[in-house]
Amino acid sequence: MTIIDHLLPPPSGAAIRCPPLGGRRHESWKFEAGDEVQAPPAVANGMAYFGSVDGKLHAVDTATGRQRWDLAVDGGVTAGRGGLFNSPVLNGNVVYVTTGHGLYAVDAATGRERWRHATDRSFGWSPVMADEMLYAVGFDRSRSSTLYALKL
Repeated sequence: MTIIDHLLPPPSGAAIRCPPLGGRRHESWKFEAGDEVQAPPAVANGMAYFGSVDGKLHAVDTATGRQRWDLAVDGGVTAGRGGLFNSPVLNGNVVYVTTGHGLYAVDAATGRERWRHATDRSFGWSPVMADEMLYAVGFDRSRSSTLYALKL
């Protein structure tokens, strides 16, 4: 996965901005997400994948700022309206994201949901990939936590 260091989410607000490289003083592009973006994107193969507080997972072309697709996910891409936001992770051609009610696997090229693992737990942190496993921590209202490990 290639990470580009010039794609930055704003501290709050609905726009993702791509400042120019090489000292130019104008934006290369700007994407209006429709609601707050609270976490950095996952970036690979010329695409940025990120969620917004309104519950949409977005795929945006890093060269043009044009949206390729978005997907509304059940429970939103946050642990609650004022809660923590989760960055997605990429593995091959799949985007994985934790939401207010589960984990999703989404085709990176098309935005189609491949599968979801629904739970009664909220996920306040991004998932982690290791050794062909997807790990995520979910918690309930009492803050009792559960570690999920899904074989991919």
